[in-house]
Amino acid sequence: MITSIFSREVLYRLQRPLTWFVLLLMIYQGIVYSTATYDRIINEGVWLNAAAVAHINQAGIGFLLFIVIAIITGSALHRDLEHRTAALLYTCPVNEKRFFLERFAAAFAINVLLGLGYIAGMLLMPWLPGSSGAPVGPAPLGQMAWNFALFMLPNLFLLTALSLALVVIFRQVTASYIGMAVLMVLLLLTEFVREHTPYLNLVLLLDPLGYGISMETVIAMGVAEKTPPISR
Repeated sequence: MITSIFSREVLYRLQRPLTWFVLLLMIYQGIVYSTATYDRIINEGVWLNAAAVAHINQAGIGFLLFIVIAIITGSALHRDLEHRTAALLYTCPVNEKRFFLERFAAAFAINVLLGLGYIAGMLLMPWLPGSSGAPVGPAPLGQMAWNFALFMLPNLFLLTALSLALVVIFRQVTASYIGMAVLMVLLLLTEFVREHTPYLNLVLLLDPLGYGISMETVIAMGVAEKTPPISR
């Protein structure tokens, strides 16, 4: 029963055209963000696909993913509340905690899949027509995998958990949307004041994703540290 809850939810998402459309949007976001980040940290001799670029992008995860997490995670549980099937499911011999866990795991799995689309866009960017004439080196797959484990997975996990918790507490999917919107605003505010505040450490602590500290670290690097790919 428990396994079927997870697999049914994942299959439901994979069978929806909207999921694949969003995946394409995430690939596009990876391309756009990589181009913008490179333009921001550009130095002569830095590779277009330097690991420093991926490091910043993977810390930020992208604003589109905030919205997607709210929609996917919130609706995963809210459908039961909206169609009043929760009461029927809870009368079945299913542990309530495990039921929520399976719902969370399914939403998290789909969010990770979409996050991988974001990474795919970063890998594609240097090879697309119209890309900058900057030098292109080997794809920093090892560094990107490390960034994925260090930044993206924990951020996706926490955002998914927060989104699900808000739906459970307030029993409204709009609570998930509001929660993600608040975090987006907080990220924008910390990024806006980061370069002008005397309280840099406090601002970096308020950054919900770790994007600011990643940007500060990469900007302080020299060309040799940005390219070839930065190491752990």
